[in-house]
Amino acid sequence: MEVSKNFKILFFITLIIWAISAAFPINPDYDLWIRLIVGNSFISDGQIALHDIYSYAPTHIWYDHEWGAGVIFAVINKFADLIQTNPVYLFAALKSLLIFLIGMTTFLTVKIRNPEQSSPYQILYFVLPLFAVNMVYSPTVRSQMFTFLFFALWILVLEKYRIKQNGFLLVILPFTMIFWGNIHGGCLSGIGLLLLYSIGEFLNRKNPIPYLITLLLCFAALLINPYGI
Repeated sequence: MEVSKNFKILFFITLIIWAISAAFPINPDYDLWIRLIVGNSFISDGQIALHDIYSYAPTHIWYDHEWGAGVIFAVINKFADLIQTNPVYLFAALKSLLIFLIGMTTFLTVKIRNPEQSSPYQILYFVLPLFAVNMVYSPTVRSQMFTFLFFALWILVLEKYRIKQNGFLLVILPFTMIFWGNIHGGCLSGIGLLLLYSIGEFLNRKNPIPYLITLLLCFAALLINPYGI
């Protein structure tokens, strides 16, 4: 079904409106403050907090799987100081940007799977991620947003590879895992996604080896972090 130019324009305008509206109300998430503390600590000292420094009792070693997101938030916070604005507004803008990128990545995946057709019902693909983000993570922005984006990106890459069989595409995944693994623990969903594609190719009597090799490389990429193994 061929879609008119006006519908395409309306589609992208709607996506932008959704992305912006999802950032409201602007209520800072409680976890944002500890993320800023960890991020500022890394920027100022070059070290990652290994213990809960705000506990009144002795604590065990603390592995912060979101430390990378904290650094990103801390940089945004410092930029807000530089331009003398409320950082909460910049965090809301970041959330809107991430939602828009998730939507666009999903859109590209749908287009790749159906290159000859463009149905107006494709807009429904954006309803689920929008409400998942806004209902569960309604405050400004949380580290989980990066997992949503990386997960959508991985599906796009895997679908592109499945259709084009270009091995270079799979190389993207281990490199993105280095960042994903240091930003949020949801990176394990990417491991599960690769495993599902491997099983799917095996059941379809196709070669699952490239997926399995990529899976092992992604496991190795997880070891690139401040805490080691």
